[in-house]
Amino acid sequence: MRFRCSRIFLTTGGPKSIPQELFTVVKSLRSVAVQPIPLQGHKPWGMFDTLRREVNVLEPVAYKNLADLERRLAREIVAPAEQRVRELAAQLSPSPR
Repeated sequence: MRFRCSRIFLTTGGPKSIPQELFTVVKSLRSVAVQPIPLQGHKPWGMFDTLRREVNVLEPVAYKNLADLERRLAREIVAPAEQRVRELAAQLSPSPR
């Protein structure tokens, strides 16, 4: 099976099953950029600090409300995630001999 996702955007205050599933994705799919998007003032689950150290996890971008999220989405969330995907691809591609 071929996996075609290059980035994941998630709010960090969601269902309790997300941490385990996300941990698996982050560790096994190194070319997939993960952009945490917490609601301002909400703390992520305890295991998140471990995931945050991984090269494919970007710094969280906290939003105040839906209007704030919509305003910042393209420039502060999607664009950095796309840049990280390019960086990961360059790091993971075989070096020419």
